Amino acid sequence: MKNEESILYQFDLILAQFEGVNLTLTALKISHLEQLNSKIFA
Repeated sequence: MKNEESILYQFDLILAQFEGVNLTLTALKISHLEQLNSKIFA
């Protein structure tokens, strides 16, 4: 039982890391789009 809990905990950590990467990529995409918009409408 202890080993299963450990595996699930590690899986949760990995998922959390992926979510963090996805949020970072989304923020970078939005930032890039905002920069393009400001150049287009300048």
